Amino acid sequence: LVEAFQFTDEHGEVCPAGWKKGKKTIKPTVDASKEYFEAAN
Repeated sequence: LVEAFQFTDEHGEVCPAGWKKGKKTIKPTVDASKEYFEAAN
């Protein structure tokens, strides 16, 4: 959890629930988040 907070602070991207270092993150824009969720489902 701490790594997720640190990653968000450093990179400005959002970490999904259960995120592990090296896994995909979510860019905080509508279009980019749609891409993430479409690929995840």
